[in-house]
Amino acid sequence: MIEDEPMCEKQVRDALWSMNYSSEEINTIIEQADIDWRTQAVRAAVNRLDVAPHSRQGLIDILVLIGYSEELATYGADHCEADWTQQCLFSAMIYLEDGMTKLEITQALMKDKYTESEIAFATNACFEG
Repeated sequence: MIEDEPMCEKQVRDALWSMNYSSEEINTIIEQADIDWRTQAVRAAVNRLDVAPHSRQGLIDILVLIGYSEELATYGADHCEADWTQQCLFSAMIYLEDGMTKLEITQALMKDKYTESEIAFATNACFEG
């Protein structure tokens, strides 16, 4: 289960619960499995970035939303080897392909929680390059 797709502890617990394991059995299974939750968080972060570009904070927010703690989500984002400036550029290019103006792209990237320097680089590359 967890070898194929990274999962946070909540997802593992939910999956085991759906298989009709008791709370006690779930606790024992998780304890005996000795799962490295930080590795799971990094794997989850990499998987998310393989699907679509995200800002560091946006990725953290997504990982928290799916069940990782803030600490593990931050660890995953900080150790997934992402180039956040490039992630921002990829996002900007998608918005540009959608016909958005420089101002609209800037606003969208801000909403996506990219930093000012990442946004400046991406918009300059899209409109002045």
